[in-house]
Amino acid sequence: MWEAVRPKVDRVTHSPMVKLYKLSGTRLEAGLRGEWTMPKYSEELMEHFLSPRNNGRMESPDAIGLVGTPGNGPFLVLCLRLQNGTVTEAKFQTYGCGATIACGSMLTEMIIGRSVEDCLKITQEQLIEALDGVPPDKMHSPALAIGALQVGQPTWI
Repeated sequence: MWEAVRPKVDRVTHSPMVKLYKLSGTRLEAGLRGEWTMPKYSEELMEHFLSPRNNGRMESPDAIGLVGTPGNGPFLVLCLRLQNGTVTEAKFQTYGCGATIACGSMLTEMIIGRSVEDCLKITQEQLIEALDGVPPDKMHSPALAIGALQVGQPTWI
């Protein structure tokens, strides 16, 4: 179980920083390589945020899904390359919070190698489960990712 203790304030941004500690019997152990991180995100979500997979542009995609408005709040663009009804490559670009980055990253991993029909059956709940949870105040993130997948559907056919 992870517990946030010892709040500190960043000297540059003046925002609070929280270090995670693992409760191990009666002693505290520094968590996750001693990194400073927020306590409400799962390790899986943080892994996809800190090291996103399949992030970037795709030249000549077969399908594009866009949710949100670039330049006006959070958005997510999902680009797909298809071959014989199967997703062979997926890339995403986003402007959003860490949870949105993680959702785009995880979604691309979930759809590569799957048939178009299987991809369209993926739900927000499955994406949230794959990330070991998303905080309640970040539920817009899986909605953006799944929305981009579904918006791109007409170009798949």
